[in-house]
Amino acid sequence: MSLAKWEVCIGLEIHAQILSASKLFSGSSASSKSAAFLPNSRVSFFDAAMPGTLPSLNRSCVAQAVRTAHALQSDVNLQSVFERKHYFYCDLPLGYQITQQRAPIASNGILKFHVKDTAGETVARNTNFSSRKEKNAAQKQLAAADADEWVEKQVRINRIQIEQDSGKSLHMLDATHVDLNRAGTGLMEIVFEPDLRSAAEAGQVLREVQHLLRHIGTCDGNMEDGSMRCDLNVSVRPKAAEEHPFGERVEVKNMNSIRHLMRAVEFEMERQVRHIEATGLPIEKETRTFDAATGMTRRMRSKEGAKDYRFFPEPDLPPLVISATFVDDAKASLPELPDQMKARLSRDYGLSAYESAILVHTPHAVAYFEEVATGRPHRLASNWVLNELFSLLKATNTDIRESPVSPSRLGEMLDLIVEETISGKIAKELIQHMYYEDTTGRPVDIVERNGWKLITDDETLCAYCRNVVTNPVRVSHSLEFICWRVLGLSGIE
Repeated sequence: MSLAKWEVCIGLEIHAQILSASKLFSGSSASSKSAAFLPNSRVSFFDAAMPGTLPSLNRSCVAQAVRTAHALQSDVNLQSVFERKHYFYCDLPLGYQITQQRAPIASNGILKFHVKDTAGETVARNTNFSSRKEKNAAQKQLAAADADEWVEKQVRINRIQIEQDSGKSLHMLDATHVDLNRAGTGLMEIVFEPDLRSAAEAGQVLREVQHLLRHIGTCDGNMEDGSMRCDLNVSVRPKAAEEHPFGERVEVKNMNSIRHLMRAVEFEMERQVRHIEATGLPIEKETRTFDAATGMTRRMRSKEGAKDYRFFPEPDLPPLVISATFVDDAKASLPELPDQMKARLSRDYGLSAYESAILVHTPHAVAYFEEVATGRPHRLASNWVLNELFSLLKATNTDIRESPVSPSRLGEMLDLIVEETISGKIAKELIQHMYYEDTTGRPVDIVERNGWKLITDDETLCAYCRNVVTNPVRVSHSLEFICWRVLGLSGIE
């Protein structure tokens, strides 16, 4: 089997629960943490499919979907239609899902993302070097590549549609229980075209969408709670033949983590290629599930088509017609979007695309960095925030909002470096002290108290030089040795 001869084609369908006080078609309270409440304690008559009850569309869910569409550069359709999608699950009391099929609320979007270019990385890491110096130089070059060789790509969005979530089945040893707390919660389904070509790209797109929806406040993105789920469509075709039609796709349902998604892509590509090369037959169109314990997918059922769901317009809901003013108001309510923030950080502060992405994708880091960088050398500020501070935060698993080193304290420390009051080496010791020991004191006071201030007085430095020359520790008069001893006396070394 040779995977190098094959190309994987990946499409994602992301289901994101809409952040809203109530459900999509009823007044029941909506919560992404429905499991935290007593089973069936947040269920209206409509959610339970009681006869005679009718859906009533939640305006705020529509506004959230429009905001999401703008953030994903999609065309908002001023008229869309709800339809019934029929299937029979015990946690779907209506016997159908109210969704959108022919006329969704938005279509034709674009998501840009950055993915690391790993070409040649494995070779570089496995090379046998002739000297430590050569190895260190190669490692520095590789580290620089890690930061700089991120390529921008984009994936097309076919549609964004509004639909209702199902309930939840709880499987016990002797029975299956149904909790309808989640039933009727508003969902946005974001359907991507099969433009992705690797597990890394698929994982990065899911990560980007998760961050974007959290940023604009339309979904909390908590995959562990089920408020964001992803269906994966995978097919393979011969490489270097873009005109070659797509292979038969396999759908892997309900991926609940980015890591599982990437593992499923890798397994499916290998499984499909092995099958085609061994049998010469196309892969069967089917629906599968991912087993996290084994890292493998397994068959659930043959893949249904649209006719199997018997779509038809929802008779209890008129077409959804929204005004241009409604769309404009939803757009105006959006915060600065991540792509806009990245562009501004690169333009105003000279950050690389990689550095900007780290700040933007770390919650609340942009505001922290900008407070530190205002009125100070931008490169100095970015180095200390992205390297030294982030290392401390990672080591202690601390949110930047809870950092013992506040933006004002870090800024004051950088002022001491600029003024040449302390050296870079002392500054590294100082930030550790500020983070772990003195979490409230001013940097200048800590420096004074510990005697870390650089000595710049010529007379004092001359005295140190005379001391070294007249009282050497060992017989050595080299300039290098004298400088080293003077630095030691002055407290720099």
